[in-house]
Amino acid sequence: MPEILLNNQRFSYQIHRIPRKKNITLKLLTATELEISAPARIKTAELHELLQKKQNWILKKAAQRSAIEENPVNAALTSGTQLLFQGRLHLLQITVRDTKRPEIFLAPNKLSLSIPSHKTENASTVALEVLRKWYIENASRHFAEKTAFWAGRLNVRPLKINIRDQKSRWGSCSSRGNINYNWRIIMAPPEIMDYLVVHELCHMRIANHSSLYWELVAQFIPEYKQHRNWLKQNGGLLTRLF
Repeated sequence: MPEILLNNQRFSYQIHRIPRKKNITLKLLTATELEISAPARIKTAELHELLQKKQNWILKKAAQRSAIEENPVNAALTSGTQLLFQGRLHLLQITVRDTKRPEIFLAPNKLSLSIPSHKTENASTVALEVLRKWYIENASRHFAEKTAFWAGRLNVRPLKINIRDQKSRWGSCSSRGNINYNWRIIMAPPEIMDYLVVHELCHMRIANHSSLYWELVAQFIPEYKQHRNWLKQNGGLLTRLF
């Protein structure tokens, strides 16, 4: 795999040459590996020149990715792992019991998952499916409650609320008033969820991200900049496991 040195830090990269593609897109796969989509005829020298120009962005993203990779939170679905739920760390405890179906018990600092003894051969798959479903159910309930509350404050009426499974967007609002939320936000602190709800509902009054829009957001969430930064810095933790 080809490599490039950026500020004394070595990065390997894989390149996908795509016919008719006019621009170049970069993606960090790990803290030291890049994925590049580029026009079919781009030369290596041109590519390296662009990577040098994007050096600061790449190094910043690499540092963020490295911090996430070294963080033990949301790292695996095994007993002893720390999982995030509503901004708090919960120690995952997986046990095998003689039950008909998996069960989850939430305590202040612990998340207990019981797996039926007849499903131990696929324990990791069962744990993934059950916990994912549990997170989504909790996200659906909390988003419904918070959307109803903030919609009343903003005097708007969403047409429909959808809980989405996506890793590149936290939420969206259509021109018809359909609100989409990323269920992984249930792992973040409650104030982050409030910010996301207000962010999307404000789009029902102002469709763009103009200064007037952010002034409207600030009326209801004065600390929105801190919450937005929290998502930028910690979003990778919310998407790394599921």
